[in-house]
Amino acid sequence: HDRRGMVFDSNRRALRASLPLLLVGFVLLASATALFAVPSADALRPVVERLRLELFATVLGALGSGLMLIGAAQIARAKIAGCYSLSLLAFFALWLGEFTTRIWSLTSPSERFDLLLLRLVLAAGAMIALSSGMLWIWDSNDPREQQATWRRTRGLFLLQLLALPLLALVGTAPGPEATSALGAALWLAFSVPYLHLFLSLRRSVRGASSAESVADILSR
Repeated sequence: HDRRGMVFDSNRRALRASLPLLLVGFVLLASATALFAVPSADALRPVVERLRLELFATVLGALGSGLMLIGAAQIARAKIAGCYSLSLLAFFALWLGEFTTRIWSLTSPSERFDLLLLRLVLAAGAMIALSSGMLWIWDSNDPREQQATWRRTRGLFLLQLLALPLLALVGTAPGPEATSALGAALWLAFSVPYLHLFLSLRRSVRGASSAESVADILSR
């Protein structure tokens, strides 16, 4: 218990450095996703082409993913008793894969479904690893809401990961009906876990900056 009591103090700086980056990166990714949905409306096509919204959304998504990668590198440095978290290291590795795949897809003339599916798998796995890492940091001596919110986030992304094979079948099916079904399934399967992720990140940002730690006071 003594070791656990020191966890928050020893890793508070890692949380303060990484969580805002993860939160801002997430907001940029969500904004890019919303902009990608705009071109689906035929009435808005002239405006979309004139403003080059698809290009803007692509750049915004890459920027958001890059910020999250920097945040992942920061939080992966957290230690307890001199040991790194395998979950947080896995989070960094998986998100590096997401970022690399996203940049790679920019070289394609059009969005490839296989690359999109791979990116979704990497992102879901990364969020499961992040949730496990946050449970490692926010131990039982810390506020219960931190443990509860990250457990729910991890559970939602586990369900999302289990749904991916079904989405792959829908996405490879021929016909406009399949495309419509894919869009609906994607929004249903992916919006809820990411909305909860936003809440968990925001709660952890507030928790990490709510009060000065002993280490902060001694380091003045």
